[in-house]
Amino acid sequence: MQPTTVVPIIPFLGSYAQPLPHCSLRQVRRLLMGLDLSPFRGDNGSLDEFDAMLVEDIIPEASARAVRVMRTNFDYSREIWYFNGPGSTDLVLPRKAIIYVNAVFLRILPSLVWYRFVRIRNVDGAEFAAIGGIEPPPALPENLLPYGDANTPYYTPQILTGAEDADLFISPRRRTLSIPPRVLAANIATPFWDWTFMPGNMNVEVHFAYGYAPTMYTDRQPLQFDPLTGDLLMESAPIGDGTDVPGGAPVDWSSGMPRDLTQAVARMAYADVLRRFSRGVAGGLTSVSVDGASESYDAKSSDANGEEERALAALAPFTIRML
Repeated sequence: MQPTTVVPIIPFLGSYAQPLPHCSLRQVRRLLMGLDLSPFRGDNGSLDEFDAMLVEDIIPEASARAVRVMRTNFDYSREIWYFNGPGSTDLVLPRKAIIYVNAVFLRILPSLVWYRFVRIRNVDGAEFAAIGGIEPPPALPENLLPYGDANTPYYTPQILTGAEDADLFISPRRRTLSIPPRVLAANIATPFWDWTFMPGNMNVEVHFAYGYAPTMYTDRQPLQFDPLTGDLLMESAPIGDGTDVPGGAPVDWSSGMPRDLTQAVARMAYADVLRRFSRGVAGGLTSVSVDGASESYDAKSSDANGEEERALAALAPFTIRML
């Protein structure tokens, strides 16, 4: 009997509307080193409430603001988009960090599919195809696992050996889908079609995944998966009997993202803390002078705008430019 291999499954939980954190608490706290945080300490002198404010309020808001600036999120996400057919062979996707495109439908009516692209080749490097549909194909390769609901069980990509087998090219770097030259698709000719994304209203349907999957928990442990189902365990497990790493830490959803991206978002969160600090100080005294001796609050609190500007500049390489 062949042993069963369980492939780890990371859920798609992010979205453009409600992005997951794009930086970690650890990164923000590192930027705050050297800043007098006494105004944020609780009655017992701890910063637990301050950390909770960072995780529940400041970091999510900084992440959402960064997503609005970049016009895309970098969560591990899956989306379905409907495009107006441009009447050409190229289509530009609205997201960066494309992982795969698993289905593209060309419709002539909302309920009538004219053609479904299933042999998709990545022209930037690794080659892959996505296959599937309502009925699973025969002799499904062992490395393909179904996902989605019962009506649309698409399948994860498989290797595509050559361009002559492709009916669609994808360039994740340029975010483009391209119908290859007609000669490459001569074996799947369709009458009365000029081999373009034919003009139409919302007649091109694209299913794709993008973003960066997380790699660890907030306590720096690598992600763990249920050995029977492959499902991601949403909290880390205790290590031995020690208390240094007690387990129960949540997933660090930003851990797989590029460091330049997460550091820029952390800087935006840091700028927010500086603004709150400045507002708090402005509500009372900014300095105290007694018998010729004076004490001023940390000058770093006045540089919130500068920190924000540096963060926005760092986000430029990740931003989708409007055509």
